[in-house]
Amino acid sequence: MAKNPRFSLTLTVILILTALSCSKFRKIQKSNDWELKYRAAMEYYQNKEYYKASVLYEEILPILKGRPEAEQAQFNFAYSYYYQKQYVLSAHYFQTFYQLYSRSQYAEEALFMYAYSLYMDSPDFDLDQQSTEDAIQAAQNFLNKFPRSKYKTRLRR
Repeated sequence: MAKNPRFSLTLTVILILTALSCSKFRKIQKSNDWELKYRAAMEYYQNKEYYKASVLYEEILPILKGRPEAEQAQFNFAYSYYYQKQYVLSAHYFQTFYQLYSRSQYAEEALFMYAYSLYMDSPDFDLDQQSTEDAIQAAQNFLNKFPRSKYKTRLRR
């Protein structure tokens, strides 16, 4: 199998790059510098590496309370779980965001994403429908709060 030198070289390069990228993340994670972690989390989020971003956000959110960076970090944290298809967690963190930052420019979107995450977590019709009922209630609460929302049409599907 490894008689092809190009294959062996390519595999070696991939393994080295993987090891280097993991070690970079681990170094950042072990750091005590919250600003470094915040910048790295934002970078991982922008690069669609949502797992790494969520790990770093989770570590720095308690430190960021009361700081200007906290709002964006909390919002991205919720989305990072949504993009990982962890809808129960994303619903929880979108709801938390809305409760903490109800006057934010992202408040409407967060409340919508709370309802939408619950909807995405709804099971098949032959299973327990409690989460579906929760999603319907959350969607109705959203529509009551933001009746002219641009997200309204996404709830009608």
